[in-house]
Amino acid sequence: MKKYFLYIGIAFTLSICAYAKQYTSLTENVNQLIKSNGLNSASIAIKVLDASTGENVFSLNEYKNHMPASNTKLVTAVSALLVLGQDYQYQTKLYYDSKVSSTEIHNLYIDFSGDPSLTTKSMTNLLQALVRANIKNIKGDVFLVNRFFQGRDYPINQSQSDSIFGYGAPSSIYNLNENAVALSFTPKVHGFDVKQVEGESIIYQNEVVAANDKMLKTCQFNAKSDQNNVLILAGCLPKAPYTFRLAIPDPTLMMQTFVKQKIKALEIGLVGEVRITTSLPEKAKQIATHFSPKLSVLTKHMLQTSDNLYAQTLVRTIGYYHYGVGSIVAGKNAMLEILKDKLDLDVSSIQLEDGAGMSANNLLSTDFLSDLLYKMQTQKVFDVFEQALPVYTKNAIPAHRKNEWLKGKVIAKTGTGTTVSALSGYLCTKDRKRYVFSILISDLTNHQRKTALVFQSQFLESLYELKFQH
Repeated sequence: MKKYFLYIGIAFTLSICAYAKQYTSLTENVNQLIKSNGLNSASIAIKVLDASTGENVFSLNEYKNHMPASNTKLVTAVSALLVLGQDYQYQTKLYYDSKVSSTEIHNLYIDFSGDPSLTTKSMTNLLQALVRANIKNIKGDVFLVNRFFQGRDYPINQSQSDSIFGYGAPSSIYNLNENAVALSFTPKVHGFDVKQVEGESIIYQNEVVAANDKMLKTCQFNAKSDQNNVLILAGCLPKAPYTFRLAIPDPTLMMQTFVKQKIKALEIGLVGEVRITTSLPEKAKQIATHFSPKLSVLTKHMLQTSDNLYAQTLVRTIGYYHYGVGSIVAGKNAMLEILKDKLDLDVSSIQLEDGAGMSANNLLSTDFLSDLLYKMQTQKVFDVFEQALPVYTKNAIPAHRKNEWLKGKVIAKTGTGTTVSALSGYLCTKDRKRYVFSILISDLTNHQRKTALVFQSQFLESLYELKFQH
């Protein structure tokens, strides 16, 4: 019996020694990579866990919080799958209150739920149900119904410059084409010809100047919208072609305009106006329903394209189903409770302000993110979550890296901000071990942003080549 315990003790000691050797090797590599990539002034945190046991393989500043950028979407994806389920679908429904005649209704109601994937095509198909139902006239009004969302459409402390562009568009109950339009800019002598190439038609004013290097030292591009969603383009751009996706700041007004125009295009008479309401009549009669793709599909789109609107809308939906309040603040607090209750995560030392990583108030640590990814492996929806993560291909590797060792070996979510670079996910190594990892880098200068990506790849290469010593 004593000999048996002796063998266990020796095996346990050898295991500790093996991890110690790995730790020393990675520490030396990390110190060298920080120096060679000129990242001494940046703040760097790393955590690596054995995906099978949860044992710590390597850590550096793992308890220090950083702005996580789009790594926040990992928290949103996990929370949404756990509380809503992989088969959840948003529904947009068409109702009327009463019939005036066989071809006329009194009021029409469009009941929205915040579907982030709603497009011109899907809304047109839904409204065409009126034609199929032989409805030729609406004697009253059309009501756009919001029974789910409330509060602000932007998170606290989202930058003003981000809010100009499509990736910073507001999340709304009335999402349409992700609340953005695309404009192409073609340079001419002193300015640009601007043409809308995507989205519902808008009015825009073009005052952008094609600037030389000297002018660009004091002048930059700017865009804003007035209260009627008229887009005003001003400032300076280098003389080159561009395509920008720009945000629609008032999605409610855009949806009202769209619905009114589409009903007219369908040759359906409308006596009244398109109005906003928060309730449906008790005896409203349903005409048709549009279903979004399942949450498994929406989550995959959100993670693989890093879609901020999808993330913010999911947060508000989580808030509604958890608290009965579809606001960003309700959603982010709901996510903290869900992660604590369902995954036993310590949420006391982190801070969430939204679900996309757009707020500068978000703070996460590599310790938290690695624990999230490790514990998610035990959940029934893990396969859906894993398949939704982006696969690290050679296109994600810095151009100067000639080998393709990462291709298909890493599934991970990236995160990029003005001064931030993040990468968290799973790695299968050369000897078929599986690791959970999280790398958060902040306080980056402009020229360090590219070297931060190189550092991440080089660190994963070290981890990939690591051999477990027996």
